[in-house]
Formats: sequence, C-alpha cells, structure tokens
Amino acid sequence: MTTVTLEQFLPEVLLECPGVPNPVAVNALRNACFDFCRDSLLWNETQAQVTVVAGTATYVLTPPTDTQIVSVLSLNVNSKYAVYPWPMDAVVAARPGWASASGAVEGFVQPQPGTITLIAVPDTDGYVIPTVAYAPTRSAATVDARLYNQHLETIKYGALWKLKMMAGQPWADPSGASYYEGHFWMGVGAATIERNRSNSRAAMRVTPVPF
Repeated sequence: MTTVTLEQFLPEVLLECPGVPNPVAVNALRNACFDFCRDSLLWNETQAQVTVVAGTATYVLTPPTDTQIVSVLSLNVNSKYAVYPWPMDAVVAARPGWASASGAVEGFVQPQPGTITLIAVPDTDGYVIPTVAYAPTRSAATVDARLYNQHLETIKYGALWKLKMMAGQPWADPSGASYYEGHFWMGVGAATIERNRSNSRAAMRVTPVPF
C-alpha cells in the first residue's frame, strides 16, 4: 500500500481558505478522509491470510499503521471460494443455534469492526484471506495515495466544508459551506459506484459454493 502525507493536500485547501493554521487544516483533511472512506469503502486491501483453527469461530484482524478497519468486505476461504458478511438479524432468523453449529464456512458476522465470527464454526483447520475496508485513524499522518491521486477534489471539498462550518473563526462561511458539502457527498457517491463496479467484476471471477 502506497501512502501520502496529509500535508500534501494542504495547497489545495489553503488556496481557497487562506489564514487557516496548518494543523487545523490537516485535521479537517483527516476528518474528510475518514468520512470519505467510511461511506465509500473505496480504500480496501487484501490482508495476509489468517489461520483458522477447527472449533474457533471468532478472529480479530490487525490494521496497518495509521488505519482502522471500517468493515470486512469478504473472506476467501482456503483459496477456494469467497464468503460475505451476513447481517446479524438475518443470521439469528435463518440459523437458530448458528453460534454453535459446526461445518464449512458459509459467511461471517462482524460483532465490531475488525472482528469476524465465522458461520459455521469451522470443523477443520484452514485459513481465510480477508478483504478489508480501511479509514484513517483520528491521529493518522498518512492516507492511501489513491485518495490524493484519484480523489483530491472530493477530499478538498470535504475539508473546506468542515473548515467553513467552524463558527467564530475568520475563515468561517456557514452559508458557503453547503456548496462544498454537496460536492463532497457527490464525490463520495461516485467513489461508491466505482467500488461497486470493481467488486462486481471481481465477484464474476469467483466461483461461490451453495449455502
């Protein structure tokens, strides 16, 4: 994963919002990157394989430095097939006793971001390869380079929206902030469509197993 520093975004923001101290602008950029990643899930990577032990269903994934896990998007099971997250209420309704039933892995739930519980409890040893969506931590100094190289305008709009909503500051402009907010969420929507198309192409190359 290639990263860039948040400071690299600064010229774009300061050009339209002069007078903002650099640390304040960097924080606004960080928050904009977080919102962008949380809602679009565009920053996603395939992690190293996780060893699965028979009889153990729950595993905690570790994110890279400066990142936090937003969601686990899929698991490649033993390099044979892919499974996807199930909503907890659907699991409870469709699979009474699911938490103790053993068998082949058919899906997973996420009790919290970065924690996966397999469905069913695996009955043999093996491994899974997670595809994970990330966002920057609240103290991150770097972000995925794709946010800068491909989505600079959107991140800029998000940061300017947040800066111009800071009441009492000389650069504040609440009425103008809505312009930047609208363009930011349009960019997030476009990034979400981009991710969905990419995932659809990837899914066509995977042979699923019937549940």
